[in-house]
Amino acid sequence: MSRQQLYLVLFLTVLSFAAVPGLSLRVPGPVLFPFNRAPGLGEPTDEIELEELIPRTTLALQPTTAEQREKISDSWKLNINRATVDQLESLPGIGPARATAIIEYRESIGEFESVDKLTGISGIGPAILETLRESVTVGEGPEKETLPVKQPETIQLNEATVRQLQELPGIGPVTARNIIDYRNNRGGFATVAEIKQVPGIGERTYQNIVDKLEVTPGRRRTSRPSSTPEKINLNRASAEELEQLPRIGPARARLIIDYRNEQGPFTEFQQLENISGIGPVTVSEIAAQAVLN
Repeated sequence: MSRQQLYLVLFLTVLSFAAVPGLSLRVPGPVLFPFNRAPGLGEPTDEIELEELIPRTTLALQPTTAEQREKISDSWKLNINRATVDQLESLPGIGPARATAIIEYRESIGEFESVDKLTGISGIGPAILETLRESVTVGEGPEKETLPVKQPETIQLNEATVRQLQELPGIGPVTARNIIDYRNNRGGFATVAEIKQVPGIGERTYQNIVDKLEVTPGRRRTSRPSSTPEKINLNRASAEELEQLPRIGPARARLIIDYRNEQGPFTEFQQLENISGIGPVTVSEIAAQAVLN
């Protein structure tokens, strides 16, 4: 490589630093580069000031600050508070189910305050979190305010369906049905605190849900068990109404409706035994709370 070529490479290398974000180039005086000129154009010792070639360029490397480096790093990460399901599925260890769970978390609880909050998603543990940490971000202050945090709605205890009750923290399908059974057998709840009498509701669960429940004064139908509780019409009930029956969750409610659509109205409760997961004991319990006409 000739001397001219060597200086040209050095010159271009210096210029390339100008494209690095957060860096400026400056030297405290003129930089003199010797060039071997062509015959007849001068002596080999002639010098050209670099400032003559790039008069407005200053040369001196200044390292970026930690804050600048962080912003540069975050600029290519996926914002989990903005990402779509398809974008989330592209992350390592995140399939369709976990991507959907992340979206549901955002919609029901609010935006992620930090990447560490991903461990609140079922199936995302410390190992997957560490894999994701270099690929995701939660954005920063002003941007996060563009999506309002969804505030949980208060549930009317004497009107809630099984599905609505399961949205409460610590309430699964079995406990939700226990609440419905208690309500039906006693004509409704007189106070929110009465829910502690339901099997499966302990003090800790109660404290987690008490602020999310309400009982409208005067909504309780009677202060003692009703001798003629309101029964559900098995041939007309919707899926949510069927879920209020003992041992009937969303899946079995759908099967009952499918059977009804294919075979016609139920003429006797024993026909329920033709549906997967429903045996004689369940049929007996349903018959006490339902009608066919």
